[in-house]
Amino acid sequence: MEHELTLHRLAARQHGLASRNQLIKIGYTRHPIDTRVANNQWRRAAPSVFDVAPASVDPRRPLHAAVLAARGLASHRSAAFLLGLIDEPPSRPEIVVNGCVSPDGVDARVYRSRTIEPRDRILVDGIGCTSATRTLLDLGAVVSTEVLAAAVSRSIVTRRSSVGKLLACVDSGPLHIATAVGTRALAIFG
Repeated sequence: MEHELTLHRLAARQHGLASRNQLIKIGYTRHPIDTRVANNQWRRAAPSVFDVAPASVDPRRPLHAAVLAARGLASHRSAAFLLGLIDEPPSRPEIVVNGCVSPDGVDARVYRSRTIEPRDRILVDGIGCTSATRTLLDLGAVVSTEVLAAAVSRSIVTRRSSVGKLLACVDSGPLHIATAVGTRALAIFG
């Protein structure tokens, strides 16, 4: 069946996951979805997100499931880890959602923002993620100065961001981000 092939392609891009909306778009209806879940062919990975390839193992799967379920982006330490800016992922996925969204039942630390611009959105390994510049600004609010300094250095060396982009974001960004990062940014760029 055509939708089975489309499902396999989708699952390959999304670490074995598919949202209910994606399944419906490719031709599944509610009954076949619920039947596969009831028969343990698929498992619920998060609200309205299914593990459609349960035999595969991928450590990014919990983060991707949270991003799909909340319709958000990997952020803070999760984004920094995906981008290679820090060495360890957080113990629990960290995501950012539109300020008015309330993702119930998502197993993640959820941050809300009304300032996610199109330039702040990228894909990393198929996972919606904040850009390196936005990630560094968010990261500054949750890690030590030393961790932030190392992440900033990595982002500049790998050309994921630049001093100019970071300073422009701090200057034009929301006051709470600028305040949280201001002292640390001065210590790093000083």
